Amino acid sequence: MLLRHAVGRLVDLPASLIKVIERPGHAPKLEGMESGPWFSISHSGPWIACATSAHSAIGLDIEVMDAGRDLIGIAEQTFDAKKANAIASLKEDARVGAFYEAWCQKEAAYKLQSICDGETNKHYLALPYPEVSIVVCSAFPIEKAFIQNVVAEEMNLHIGDDPSTKEHQRIKDEKAP
Repeated sequence: MLLRHAVGRLVDLPASLIKVIERPGHAPKLEGMESGPWFSISHSGPWIACATSAHSAIGLDIEVMDAGRDLIGIAEQTFDAKKANAIASLKEDARVGAFYEAWCQKEAAYKLQSICDGETNKHYLALPYPEVSIVVCSAFPIEKAFIQNVVAEEMNLHIGDDPSTKEHQRIKDEKAP
């Protein structure tokens, strides 16, 4: 529902007309829209995010920030030595944000690369939220206001389509004539 709503708003169509093709083991695909718009979706814990673009393929990642994990150990296994050492040298409160932003950059870039079939320029935008890290990656410079509008407004949707949620009602009310 979130993807159909975001794409519908971007292309000025009702969400009900946006058809999503599920592809097990792969990202979903929009029926009849092979050359855009582009989108990326991600979820972590109770959070879900969706970013759309009319101009560029994009990658998006969201992660709930958990200070209780062995962030230094994970950084050493995941990032190059320079990045891992930079994260390890930070005080704990700054380390958590830096680790998850770097993690989300890596994941968002991976999603972008899988769409672009190889190397491409990468431009990042980290969106500030207190409990989650959100990063959008694009092959072209990102217009901050546009991405924040799509992602930030949709962040509190629950995974699934529960019509009793306040957010579902808000979306339904927005579409009413």
